[in-house]
Amino acid sequence: MTSLTRWVFGSLVCVGLVASPSSVYAFAESQAVFREPLLKVASESGLHAKTTVLAFYQNRGYSAAWSAAARPSPQAREMLAIMQGLKSDGLVPSNYHEARIGDLVARGGNAALTEREAAQLELLLTDAFIMIAAHLRHGFVDPVKIDSEWLLVHPRPALHEALDAALHDETLRQTVESFRPPQAEYEGLVRALAWYREIAQQGGWGTVQSDSTLVLGSQGTAVLDLRSRLRATGDLEDRGEALPTIDEDLVHAVRRFQSRHGLNDDGSVGPATRAALNVSVEDRLNQILVNLERWRWLPTDLGDRHVMVNIAAFESAMVVSGRDVLNMRVIAGRTYRRTPVFSGRIQYLVFNPSWSVPASIARKDLFPKFRKDPGEIARMGYRISAVDGSKVSPGAVDWSKPSAYRITQAPGPKNALGKVKFMFPNVHNVYLHDTSSPELFAKEDRAFSSGCIRVEKPMELAELLLEDSDWSPERVAKGLEAGKEFRVDLPTAVPVHILYWTAWVDRDGILQFRKDVYGRDGRVLEALAEPSPASPSR
Repeated sequence: MTSLTRWVFGSLVCVGLVASPSSVYAFAESQAVFREPLLKVASESGLHAKTTVLAFYQNRGYSAAWSAAARPSPQAREMLAIMQGLKSDGLVPSNYHEARIGDLVARGGNAALTEREAAQLELLLTDAFIMIAAHLRHGFVDPVKIDSEWLLVHPRPALHEALDAALHDETLRQTVESFRPPQAEYEGLVRALAWYREIAQQGGWGTVQSDSTLVLGSQGTAVLDLRSRLRATGDLEDRGEALPTIDEDLVHAVRRFQSRHGLNDDGSVGPATRAALNVSVEDRLNQILVNLERWRWLPTDLGDRHVMVNIAAFESAMVVSGRDVLNMRVIAGRTYRRTPVFSGRIQYLVFNPSWSVPASIARKDLFPKFRKDPGEIARMGYRISAVDGSKVSPGAVDWSKPSAYRITQAPGPKNALGKVKFMFPNVHNVYLHDTSSPELFAKEDRAFSSGCIRVEKPMELAELLLEDSDWSPERVAKGLEAGKEFRVDLPTAVPVHILYWTAWVDRDGILQFRKDVYGRDGRVLEALAEPSPASPSR
């Protein structure tokens, strides 16, 4: 040999030196010498991504990746440090062989590793990289397995190829970082996680107990507890004051707290505000962990121009180049007709839409109502027809057989879809639309729909979506005045993401929390607590 050969698993011979099977891990030029010991150790090492790990070594001719001269390489130590830093992302280092890798790296720092130890170090580090990359890019939990209503999918990179390039180019940390969600909102939650962990280490916060609503001028120990509670989360500036009376500054702090928890920001502390104040720091930390995971479920590219809906917050935004150009309230599905989580592309708008009532809504909602009051059919602009399309008068309807009929609602001011619907064809038959009941947007909890999303500012949204088309607001208004249904195709489809956030950091850097209206957080939290990560091949 003209130079030290690549050291590989299973060799007993080092240049000029014969070693016993239990002695120093040695070098070999032949892949055949390496293959059998590698496979033996792989079968015993508890790898999570065994197939991918073995493919990685096969593709690189079975050369070592993390060691040289029977010692862990600097990149092995770097990978261990990266692993230990995963706590900042809400991931658990022990899920990636941290203890076993740490022990082997320490052993290799003091003496040359044995053949078996070196094989274990190689396999465990490669497995750790693959799983870490997979979990940062796609999430620790497979969302479909815990929530059938979470239907986002996105491409999966070739992780073993990424590792090979990272080792070759000595860009290990940069490569791992590239798998993290790139959105600023993810980084905001990472910072929030560190902040709330610090609060927890300091003992968290106390509760606020009061039998009456606390308002401007209220006095007592509950006011002191309120001041302490709001200081803990930065809602009230800490000036060292211990005033037992609610003053204007404290009212302002209460309003800030209410605003970032989706409550009516009237500045008074009633039952709803008190309940939010008394949620423990541990529970808020869990909310942050769950929503960090949800970010890892998303595609890395949401689209430079897109619509984002947050079901849990009953809010939506039109986003252009990372900036909200339109914010609005929304009404989402009832708890028993929940709006699913998925992404689509808005392809066209329908103005003055008629409404073809889904069979389930007709059967459960409208038929019982019409049976009691047939006059509502005409008052609300509905039409009942047979399956063949022929019109059926209310007096001829057999109310016990709803499946024998179809219900449509004509365009007009009473139409449930309002003046416009935004179509992104999907298997759920879910879309955005206007509403004939705008008064519901004033409610805090806006879970009133049958699954579709009603938007507060439909015409403003339509104008933004059509700004690159030849449909000016004036042309749209003229078409609306005609009273007939018409369709407008978008020049370019716009992504829409129907998501579910119970904790996030907004554009102003303010940490927001919302109630888990659909009860989805608990299942994610339970899955995150599982000791073994899922396979990246899912």
